[in-house]
Amino acid sequence: MWNVTTILGVLSGELIPGMSEWGLEFAMVATFIGIITPYLKRRPFWFCMLSAGVASVLLSGLPNNLGLLVSAVIGVAVGYFSDYSASNKEMSEENKPQGAEK
Repeated sequence: MWNVTTILGVLSGELIPGMSEWGLEFAMVATFIGIITPYLKRRPFWFCMLSAGVASVLLSGLPNNLGLLVSAVIGVAVGYFSDYSASNKEMSEENKPQGAEK
């Protein structure tokens, strides 16, 4: 899969105009997105990503890039609590007596 996507990137990258002017900042963002995307299979991961993304935009004006740090903490907290909530829900459904209606 890695080889296929690399070849696809090399071939399709030439079709995007002015990409060489984007600089290293875009390469970091693209790499980060590539690292995170495979994990977005369950709801807690989506909640984590969305909450951290929204928080980073809303808190971008904080000094010393503090908004990025706070956004990361918010994302971790939302991901943790949504995973905790989902696992409690699964456990309570497993402990229901058979024949009980949902």
